[in-house]
Amino acid sequence: DIIRGLQRVYELRSTFQIAAANLSLGGGEYKSACDSRDAATKAAIDLLRSVGIATTAASGNESFTAALSSPACISTAISVGSVSDTTAGVSSFSNSASFLNLLAPGGGISSSVPGAGFETWSGTSMASPHVAGAWAILKQRVPAASVTQVLEALTSTGLAVTDARNRIVSPLIKVDAALAALGSGGPPPGLPAVPTALTAIVSPTTQINLSWMDNSTDEAGFKVYRRAAGENTWTLLSTLTPNTV
Repeated sequence: DIIRGLQRVYELRSTFQIAAANLSLGGGEYKSACDSRDAATKAAIDLLRSVGIATTAASGNESFTAALSSPACISTAISVGSVSDTTAGVSSFSNSASFLNLLAPGGGISSSVPGAGFETWSGTSMASPHVAGAWAILKQRVPAASVTQVLEALTSTGLAVTDARNRIVSPLIKVDAALAALGSGGPPPGLPAVPTALTAIVSPTTQINLSWMDNSTDEAGFKVYRRAAGENTWTLLSTLTPNTV
């Protein structure tokens, strides 16, 4: 049913301008990406991603500190954990892991329920729709933005929140900042995915050494951009050819 729902979203992509499909559901305990176990669901998520539609998924409410539920554990889904407010940190019920993508408000959220009424609920199922809604706002600003670009805007501008249970730091979405980064001075459209295992080491204090893994074999080169803390403007520092040390 989940797969068919995602496929239906794909079928409607030309009828509606769809930014994201939200999955406030899940189950299981997965300490790493569950791509091979949920291959069919991943294929449906990847199909949407190929046409610029994100799939957001609740991380789960079992209080796991090193695991996510499925389908949030799929590497190409956008996994979302919960914060109850910006001072309380990550919600105690929220599943957390090193591969969690984003945090969003999920504690004490008032929303519509069947029967034309409203109720207040808490859970990662309340947090995930916040990200789907944020995605729609960002796509309205830059319709051609890829899933990777929107995720980067939300990740790079998010408020760093440390989970007191496992010390994992995850970004809490800041829609205004992400909007500014994506639509006003952010990295130019069409950039490929960030290279795998990108690290930055300061050595000495006036120098930063970057290292990464190649994602493919057909790059024309690499571009390194810089954005100072608290600013939204990106500056091109250098253009590198493949195999540049």
